Amino acid sequence: MQGHKNFWDKNAGRYDRFMRKDRAAYDEMYELIRPVVKAKTVLELATGTGLIAKHIVNAAAHIEVILSRLVDTFFSRIS
Repeated sequence: MQGHKNFWDKNAGRYDRFMRKDRAAYDEMYELIRPVVKAKTVLELATGTGLIAKHIVNAAAHIEVILSRLVDTFFSRIS
């Protein structure tokens, strides 16, 4: 299990850069997801940075998120 933690800790920065590079694609994806989850309960597994949940939370009735270490690393960098 420790090996998995080290992998994500080392690669969190790469994932952040990837997400920023493809921002337009992700913005379009959020727009497509919002009507699908409108007023529904959403379960998001393996959330990565949690950005999808963050961008659709206002459309869904409720979101349950299963967090990973990558989320902690990402949010510690932006806060």
